[in-house]
Amino acid sequence: MDIITQSLGDDAYLIELSFAINLFAPEDWQEGAWIPSLRIIEEGELVSSGATNLEHLAWALDHRLMWRVDEILDLTAPSMPAFENRLNLQPGDTMSLQASIVHREVTEPLAIGLPSSSEIEIIIEGGVLPYSSFHDSMGQGFNATIDFELGNWPGPIHTVQFGLVNKSALNSSLPDMIFEVAVDDVAPIIEFQTTSLIQLRSDSLNNQLVAFTVEDEGGMGDQSVELHWVFRRDSVDIAGAEGSLNLGLGVHSDDFWVYSTYVDFTPIADLEPGDLLLVWIEGQDL
Repeated sequence: MDIITQSLGDDAYLIELSFAINLFAPEDWQEGAWIPSLRIIEEGELVSSGATNLEHLAWALDHRLMWRVDEILDLTAPSMPAFENRLNLQPGDTMSLQASIVHREVTEPLAIGLPSSSEIEIIIEGGVLPYSSFHDSMGQGFNATIDFELGNWPGPIHTVQFGLVNKSALNSSLPDMIFEVAVDDVAPIIEFQTTSLIQLRSDSLNNQLVAFTVEDEGGMGDQSVELHWVFRRDSVDIAGAEGSLNLGLGVHSDDFWVYSTYVDFTPIADLEPGDLLLVWIEGQDL
């Protein structure tokens, strides 16, 4: 890719060479170590025979590559980032995908681009109709935009697989990549845990456990929810007796997402016998 020479004086030179091996390198290059040979040609004439003392510069070809998802976005508002290699969508949303090829061992990008004739195929499983699309390569990867049109994606989980077309012609190990998207328009179910809000006293409201579980097949990601509360008297909100608190995700397992915190419900206003405490949760099922 580049040759840099530097004179050291007394007819001595420092020579730096950088090179890249394309994806069509001969298969036998994968076997053993290779020792470079150096010949110097000046004005078309060979002025130095091949050097024989370059064993310390031996190199071996590691042809193991892999795909890396550089960016995956829901382009339709409201949206949230991918969580644990899964993007949450609603029917009718549009997704953008940007991916590139990197070296599997060091996760560094390729030094040279893919051949201009390279194509990438994307397959999405689980739709009412089969989905497959082809995309041209751009440098070391590709960009794609995918519409999850209404009526074709029953959800909640669909598998997205992509890879090079006819990659068997390449002298490289490059397996397809797979990740998941959740296409979900079913409202989650919220259930307060039995240990939550089990005993409330008007003189001891400053450290109350609030814990609840959200059941959602499509997943909640790492988004937070908003806990709201208000005291009521005779079905009317009491002024100065309301509040809210943002809750981040605690733990999750499968379809269950658990949120919990200790809350100070103490109001500014005085409470009377018969007053009620109303607690509710607000969030977005994306």
